[in-house]
Amino acid sequence: AAAAAAVAVPTAAVAARAMEVALRTLLEESFGEYISGGLTVNASRFPLTLRDLQLNEKRIQEAVEEEGGGSPFELTNGKIGSISVNPGWMGAEICATDIVLNFSFSAVKAMQWAMKAAEVDEDVEDQGRDSDAKPAVPVNPLAPVAPRYCHAHASSEQRVKTDPRFEECKSCGLRLQTNYADFSHCPPCSNNLQRCMLCSAHAPSA
Repeated sequence: AAAAAAVAVPTAAVAARAMEVALRTLLEESFGEYISGGLTVNASRFPLTLRDLQLNEKRIQEAVEEEGGGSPFELTNGKIGSISVNPGWMGAEICATDIVLNFSFSAVKAMQWAMKAAEVDEDVEDQGRDSDAKPAVPVNPLAPVAPRYCHAHASSEQRVKTDPRFEECKSCGLRLQTNYADFSHCPPCSNNLQRCMLCSAHAPSA
């Protein structure tokens, strides 16, 4: 019995050491690059609590851009009030509290999203016209409003396309990227004025 007890002590110590190394590696490799100045963890004592962590907003924004980007919102700064780590027999619980994120908003990027959404809808429309299959469900538009088109530009075939370039809305002056050969108004102005986005002709219906 004494020999068995003597063996159990170092086994428990090894298990605790393995848990310490695993948790430190998990925290530093999973969260370290997103924390300003990196993350150094002393996991020798539990429960472990890390406080007042400033986020690396540039690295987080890069990760967002890598996943698709184009969002009109950009992270400017943020922090995590605390991260607590509580290991157990079956694993560990990691809890983050008091997370504060501050974002800036770009109207230009929002309008570019609107243009991209309109062009994606046209592509879906073209694919449905060329196929006998059941029409695909339209992509959920990212813009709050859709542009309007006159009778001369009612279909995708009637809207001549060219290389992408920047054009200025004749109503609000906002610069947008478009691949239409003609351009007059941004989508919100086109809708509000009931004018064709391409030629500014009267467009009573969207």
